[in-house]
Amino acid sequence: LVLHESFGILGTSVQQKSGARSHKCGRISGFVLSAVSTNSGTVTVTHSSLTYENVTVQFEYIGNYTGHERCLSTCDPCHPGPCTCRPECECLPMKGYPSVGRCVRKGTPLPDGVERGMRRCKNKEGKKRN
Repeated sequence: LVLHESFGILGTSVQQKSGARSHKCGRISGFVLSAVSTNSGTVTVTHSSLTYENVTVQFEYIGNYTGHERCLSTCDPCHPGPCTCRPECECLPMKGYPSVGRCVRKGTPLPDGVERGMRRCKNKEGKKRN
């Protein structure tokens, strides 16, 4: 793979809910799109960074997630709090991988090939619930 173009925004500040929970929310501190050349053509890769206190976690996703700059990170659909503490964000389970989610902006289209899946969570007794 050869990286031939990169563009985006860095240091996006995310408005957080006020109150006791806001300090646990974190913020999206980077969002960059890259065009990657492959044998079958060019693929867009979206890079995002989530910063919480003094720790920054980086994520990479295949596809153009423009419009999701304030939310984009990995999340747990059964425990979406770190995603949904930002009021415009929701944690969507990935099709085929119900325990893995993407924190995305509500109402914003997902990239081609990315589909919403069904959430499968277990209650305290170990039974699955949706």
